[in-house]
Amino acid sequence: VWEDRDRLFTLNDIRDRVVQAGFTPDDLFLMYEELDQNKDGLLSLDEFRRLFKLLEIKIGDTMCARIFAKLDADGEGTIDFEEMLVGMFPAHKFILMLNRAAGRSLRAVHSGFDQHHQEAQ
Repeated sequence: VWEDRDRLFTLNDIRDRVVQAGFTPDDLFLMYEELDQNKDGLLSLDEFRRLFKLLEIKIGDTMCARIFAKLDADGEGTIDFEEMLVGMFPAHKFILMLNRAAGRSLRAVHSGFDQHHQEAQ
């Protein structure tokens, strides 16, 4: 229970830093692309670790691996942009489902997040 609590606190810390920095959904997508060093569209655990350095969050390797495993919804050992976004910002899952039902691409979904973010302000 305590380990899960620490993982949730760390995810909240990520969310808080992203919001405090004023990152838009466009910025999150660009950050994801920057973390993806081999440009395969997926984040490995090593690539994901860079997120914490980028956001200046001190985290141990074990906790980083636990968060990565939690975000890796399909269990393939990598995280795509959708998994990262939904894992960090669960409220966006609804927008993803609507756009997927409409047959929109991930890039179009990403644009929809930006529009939603602007309307919410």
